[in-house]
Amino acid sequence: MKKKLFIIGLICFLGVMLISCGPGKNSPSGVVRQFHTAIEKNDQDALSNLLTLETIQTYSLFYDKIKGSLAENGKITKTDETITGDKAVVVVTYEFGEKDTFNLVKRDGKWRIHQTK
Repeated sequence: MKKKLFIIGLICFLGVMLISCGPGKNSPSGVVRQFHTAIEKNDQDALSNLLTLETIQTYSLFYDKIKGSLAENGKITKTDETITGDKAVVVVTYEFGEKDTFNLVKRDGKWRIHQTK
């Protein structure tokens, strides 16, 4: 009986751990979500940790336009990510139906948004 209770408890614990982990902060989808939060809060320090150097240069030119566009799209309702080695693509769906695609690269063990257009 004790063994059965232990196994049930262990299964429940592992299930809770898997659910609570979800997409991690350093998963490609997690990085894209952090990017949106940083844009909303105008947190330049956070942005610099989420973008490649090339992307920082591009985004600095169009920051106000990007911020307005994200605000018009609403909150993120869904992310789909595809990882191939040290590259990833995240497709974001917003609450008003718009979609956006983000390219990411893994540098120094961390995912960073890499958009140069």
